[in-house]
Amino acid sequence: MSLLSPGGARPSAVDPDIAEKLRGWIRSALDLDEEATVLVAQLACAEPGCPPVETVLAALPAAGRRSVTLPGPAARLTESDVRRAFHLSGETHAH
Repeated sequence: MSLLSPGGARPSAVDPDIAEKLRGWIRSALDLDEEATVLVAQLACAEPGCPPVETVLAALPAAGRRSVTLPGPAARLTESDVRRAFHLSGETHAH
């Protein structure tokens, strides 16, 4: 999975404490154990209509990949945002 946006923008660093908090919320929302890989990245977006910063959240359990992209920086996300995004997405990518 590439963490580059379609415009090629590089991910910006997410504060390690915020990233860890988000990973915990993702594990809880998807009932994942500590062995599952969970990724958090921020992307700059220069495309028209795109927010200047998006946050990509991805879970890579053995059963398949789940990912969502939310507008805004990681620091502004709440546990409710994370739960709602994964619940509404229903997106699973089997490997």
